[in-house]
Amino acid sequence: QLGVFEGLTSDISATGNQPQSLGVRCDCVTETSAAFAVRGLVTSNASDFAVARNLLNYGHIHSGYHQPWAIGGGPKLGTDRPWVVSGDAFGILAWTTADTAYTEYYKDDDARGLLAAIATASVLK
Repeated sequence: QLGVFEGLTSDISATGNQPQSLGVRCDCVTETSAAFAVRGLVTSNASDFAVARNLLNYGHIHSGYHQPWAIGGGPKLGTDRPWVVSGDAFGILAWTTADTAYTEYYKDDDARGLLAAIATASVLK
């Protein structure tokens, strides 16, 4: 799987251990994409631009965060994921690649995912 892990969980044991979160989230992927794009702009490093482009493509094309109507539909419509094509959740991004993403929605994550994508795209233009 591609993308960026979210980071550490909020659980901290009595010994001070803090588990790594294994979630790959839309906002984390696109925010990291923006960071690489800006770094590429500052350093003129082509590999940073490539990483930014790949992360942006993953976050908004290959990951499944978008509902299928947003990227042209496809054979998965109605089979693998409970895609919402109308109603209250129409147009919402999935916030993670985990199955819970299709039952829980966080608009602040959507906003950060879209704003970071705009920032990345403006640098990569």
